[in-house]
Amino acid sequence: MATAETSSDQNSLPMVTVETLGKGFLVNVISANSCPGLLVSILEAFEEINLNVVDARVSCADTFRFQAIGEVRLLIQNIYIHTYQLNKNIIMCLLPYIQNHVDR
Repeated sequence: MATAETSSDQNSLPMVTVETLGKGFLVNVISANSCPGLLVSILEAFEEINLNVVDARVSCADTFRFQAIGEVRLLIQNIYIHTYQLNKNIIMCLLPYIQNHVDR
């Protein structure tokens, strides 16, 4: 099992982890704070990188926790996506959300 992880120095920023599963990925996004709008940003990121959500769980009470099993929709066969690349793509898609909420 390969794992790619990115964390931040500030507790308010989300941490993203991606692990490979048989034919898909386990994606976790965790933040110490409740993050209004983050779920929408995550789902938009998944759409942008062609990741189908097979199963998901989310909690937004005091902290934000999102866990999803996803499969990549590929137009071209025989493309292997590494967890590092998927992790990077998710973070890049979440950057607008992070930039809009860092100074608040």
